[in-house]
Amino acid sequence: MGIYEIIVIAFALAMDAFAVAIANGAAIKNIKRSNALLFGAYFGGFQAAMTFFGWLAGRAFAVYLNVWGHWVAFALLTLIGVNMIFESLNKKDSHICKTQNEILQWRNMTALAVATSIDALVAGVGMSAINAGILAPTIVIGVFAFVLSFFGALLGNKLNRIFKSYSEMLGGAILIAIGLKILLDAL
Repeated sequence: MGIYEIIVIAFALAMDAFAVAIANGAAIKNIKRSNALLFGAYFGGFQAAMTFFGWLAGRAFAVYLNVWGHWVAFALLTLIGVNMIFESLNKKDSHICKTQNEILQWRNMTALAVATSIDALVAGVGMSAINAGILAPTIVIGVFAFVLSFFGALLGNKLNRIFKSYSEMLGGAILIAIGLKILLDAL
């Protein structure tokens, strides 16, 4: 597998993480660069790790990952998205977004990172199936996800200033749409 193929795969895999980072960056009232770095670290780290572990487990578990992986990603993103929408509707003062602590809790960040990395796991399985090396793809995939997630969180926060009260609801809808897209692409 050549570097151009790896870059195209890395870019494609990072799109879900980028969109989720935008949605969550929009839901945070005042994001800091350290928060955006956290998005990058979670999403980049999970994308890289899942690619590597998918490659390791490729031959043994390929059938199960191909059958259930998209359902897991769909369920996680939909649950988080629905929760964001309900929270936005239940706020007394709808123009106030979630605090950084609510969004940046390790449980939430881990669930989002896992949900957006299922496709990287499957890509790793595919690389294993074609006997491709794994070091370069793991690094490139992790770096792309890190960079796009970092900038996605900052971009989402800029969008929050434009959309204000609707940003959390929009973010939840985006998460649900991404989960549905993952499910439909796999069917």
